[in-house]
Amino acid sequence: MRYVNIKTIAITFSTCCVFLAAQAASPQTEEHDTGLSLVMERLRKVEKMEARFTNVKTISILREPLHFSGTLKYVAPSYLEKHIINPTSESFIVSGETIKVENTSKNLSETFSLNKHPVLRAFVESFRATLAGDLDTLKHFYEINFKEMEGWSITLKPKLPEMLETIQTIEIYGEKHQVTQFRITDSTGGTSVMNILAETK
Repeated sequence: MRYVNIKTIAITFSTCCVFLAAQAASPQTEEHDTGLSLVMERLRKVEKMEARFTNVKTISILREPLHFSGTLKYVAPSYLEKHIINPTSESFIVSGETIKVENTSKNLSETFSLNKHPVLRAFVESFRATLAGDLDTLKHFYEINFKEMEGWSITLKPKLPEMLETIQTIEIYGEKHQVTQFRITDSTGGTSVMNILAETK
């Protein structure tokens, strides 16, 4: 018997993307596409990243937010680890087309195929494809809105109807080639904000 379901994995992991050919783009669209493409190009040049994170999750039925912290590791183009250290010990390891979920305190471990779970794959790619600068994958799963001011932000709206039942938007913030924050707003208005801190040595 599985100790967690697919929706739980997807939400927890993310708290630790085909269009038809378009007509001629307007100047605003061209500027949007140019800025987004430049950010993706910068991200593609990052071969490895190790960092700490903090995660604050607000849920309507709880008076106080939930706090998590842990470490992240990314190796281009498809390997990703998220280890929750506090307040529990849980790991999510994505390698290629699989995700392994481990809870060491309960001595439990399960592996899932991303190919068999489209919603779970979409959650994973919101994080992994962004770090990899893989714009085609992001576009496959999400509608994308890009903004650039002091830094940059990418807002993802799920295309999969079954994913929209859980998630409204995923907002990603960064500077140059670094992702600094993931903010997820769920269908009830709850939020999960993960801040990526200084890289570990």
